[in-house]
Amino acid sequence: ITIIEGWTLAEIDAMLVAREIAEVGEIAEIVSDPEFRAEFVFLSEIPAGLDIEGFVFPETYRVFADASARDILRKGLLTFEARVYRGLETEIAANDRSLFEIVTIAAILEREVRGLEDKKKVADLIERRLEIGMPLQMDSTVNYVTGKNDPGILLRDRDVESPYNTYKYPGLPVGPISNPGIESIQAVLDPTPNPYLFFLTTPEGEVIYARTNDEHVGNKNRYLR
Repeated sequence: ITIIEGWTLAEIDAMLVAREIAEVGEIAEIVSDPEFRAEFVFLSEIPAGLDIEGFVFPETYRVFADASARDILRKGLLTFEARVYRGLETEIAANDRSLFEIVTIAAILEREVRGLEDKKKVADLIERRLEIGMPLQMDSTVNYVTGKNDPGILLRDRDVESPYNTYKYPGLPVGPISNPGIESIQAVLDPTPNPYLFFLTTPEGEVIYARTNDEHVGNKNRYLR
């Protein structure tokens, strides 16, 4: 069973339903089960009212033919515990942000850029936007609400009402928008300092950075039209 980096719980659910491992709605029922969540101490950091988005570790898992959806989610959470909660315990403890905030930022990186180098740069960019009170304005957070996967969102989508919409609300979204891989989490823990406040990703996947909004608009006109 393969859980892809950057997949959401909805995408994991769709895969398990398609493979006849889960019934429709079963994943939502499992992740809201207090007894299931109590098996994993790190899930206690998730604010009330949110599911476990962000904490199912992306990986290819070997499972028995009769494995249940609960078995697979448990494997994903146990791997997160081993690779992140325990494996990066020292780095997390030294960071100013909570584990939940680290995963929330990593989830954005996973949906926004490819490659560790760019993830580390964008991680620093996000922190500096937060420091100066600048909205994150990440298209990926809007896509999470609308269910789309567009590299450039429509203007009307920016007004969608949701605490995940980082165009409409400053600060971090209310929670993770995907289940990030280890590389994205490491990027948050070890960002690369840089002078940029803006970036875009070309159709070819190249990340173009800018210091000012005017420079960013020029880049959009050059690379996205």
